[in-house]
Amino acid sequence: MVYEDDVRQPPDNLRRGQFKAGWEDATVRDKIYTENTLKKLTWHNLGYRLGKKFGDKHIDEINEIFDCFASYYY
Repeated sequence: MVYEDDVRQPPDNLRRGQFKAGWEDATVRDKIYTENTLKKLTWHNLGYRLGKKFGDKHIDEINEIFDCFASYYY
């Protein structure tokens, strides 16, 4: 995963929602994030990146993936 700066804030339920929204941008809304947007790593675009890679998943699976990444945050 290529990025210039990790600007993620500590994981919480707000960030979980952002992660899910990014995932849905990739899988449901078919949005395209620009290279400039992806230069900074956020929870939102991390969800987007993973949604692009793994496709549509059940919300429980998305939450498990978020929890896994959140455990490595600290």
